[in-house]
Amino acid sequence: MNKEPLQESIKKEKAARKKAERLLKDKGEELLLSNKKLQKNNRNLKFKNEALGLLVSLINFAHTKNTDITQTLKCYLEEVCKFCKWPLGHIYFVQRSLKNNNETKLTPGNIWYGRSQEKFKNFIEQTMKTEFQADDGIPGSVMKTNKPVWLDHAFDEGSFLRQQEGRKLDMIGAYAVPLFVFGEIYAIAEFFADDSSKKKKHYLEFAISAAAQVSTIIERLLSEDRVKSKNKELQNALNELKQIQLQLVQTSKMASLGQLAAGIAHEINNPISYLENNLRILGKYVNYYKGVRKKRQLFFDKIIDFLPAEIAKEKSEYDTDSEKINYLLSDIEALISESLEGVQRVTEIVLSLKSFARLDEAEYKIVNINECVESTIKVIWNELKYKCELKKELSPNIPSIKCNPGQINQVIMNILVNASQAIEGKGLITIKTLQSNSEVCILISDTGSGISEENIHAIFEPFFTTKPVGIGTGLGLSVSYGIIQKHGGKIEVHSELGLGTTFEIFLPITRINDVPSIKVNES
Repeated sequence: MNKEPLQESIKKEKAARKKAERLLKDKGEELLLSNKKLQKNNRNLKFKNEALGLLVSLINFAHTKNTDITQTLKCYLEEVCKFCKWPLGHIYFVQRSLKNNNETKLTPGNIWYGRSQEKFKNFIEQTMKTEFQADDGIPGSVMKTNKPVWLDHAFDEGSFLRQQEGRKLDMIGAYAVPLFVFGEIYAIAEFFADDSSKKKKHYLEFAISAAAQVSTIIERLLSEDRVKSKNKELQNALNELKQIQLQLVQTSKMASLGQLAAGIAHEINNPISYLENNLRILGKYVNYYKGVRKKRQLFFDKIIDFLPAEIAKEKSEYDTDSEKINYLLSDIEALISESLEGVQRVTEIVLSLKSFARLDEAEYKIVNINECVESTIKVIWNELKYKCELKKELSPNIPSIKCNPGQINQVIMNILVNASQAIEGKGLITIKTLQSNSEVCILISDTGSGISEENIHAIFEPFFTTKPVGIGTGLGLSVSYGIIQKHGGKIEVHSELGLGTTFEIFLPITRINDVPSIKVNES
């Protein structure tokens, strides 16, 4: 039997087997490597899914809740620390100089996340006392470079200002990431690790991605705040314009009233002057006639004994008529006196109308507030006298103030008329003036129906009124409030339902040195 072909066949079989084993080994190693890559990809995918879920929850937190910047930053610290298994996180805020935007410092915010706050108590206290400049400590390094900073052994490096407390807690790594808002660093988030693991890229990427989302949320919140602030400014400007418009309307009405008062005063003054002069002349004539009669009587008394009997008899009849004449003369004097009092009353009313309207006093001047009270009462007395008793307690030593008298009269009139309308039946209105420190105070109280608690906060709003249709416009108190504010004063109201209301008006006292010289119109 030939052995050579057999041996050759066996040799070839062994070679084929070795080749197959090598191929099988290579395929096994390839499959093992592929399996490891697949596991790694699965872990990365799982990590990314978790990270994406946390980012989505962070975004939802900002959009679905009535959140603010502080709550958003707290949520960011919590999500990052939980995901990266870092025990402690904190926020530093950037403070820029108003004079030089390049001069900045980092101040600690009271925004933290920690797995054991008691454990980190001393470290937190030290942090809250520590401020950083640019390039100072970990937050300063971020501020200088505008990039995240990771230190594997932060507490072994000399630049860390909180090393001692950190070493006590066995802290090792530290990481800080900037939060950009409108293109500038708004805050810096710092995190601390207590393990010896090296920098993990996926943790850092997550913290950076989350920081970008938080920055977008903060920009939105700040933009909303700015819009709200602008809207508030616009609303305030609109309200101010409405108030000015109302004051212009009321001023126009007061000007019309002043013109009417001036016209009435002019028309009444002339006939009243004639009437007063004529009555005084008539009084003088009566007095003259009485003097003549008295002389005649004395003359007849002297010669009565020398007169014939017939003349003496006529004298007796004359004396009887004389008593009637004396009565008539006495009554005429009383009528003249009463007429003069009436004329004087009309004159006072006319003067009060002129004083109330103050057409010639558009500017501020020095006045005694008691005069404003008196002139206003005279003008509206007919409105008050049938509804109430008026009690005046005006301080005789009240200091003068610088004001627009016509406008102050208008305020007093509005409150007095409101007080009378609040009284059902017969009531009492008390008006006082006094000095309170550096202010003059006018207090107007009534025993009317009072104002409910829900209405008292709205009584100075334009067009607010609780009166029936046709009685009030809701402008009087609103305009009064604006006038007092314009004078640098304040107006307050105290009321109890069913018992009455008190208005307190405070106006600043004028210092003599602040008063310019004023030409007084003697007419």
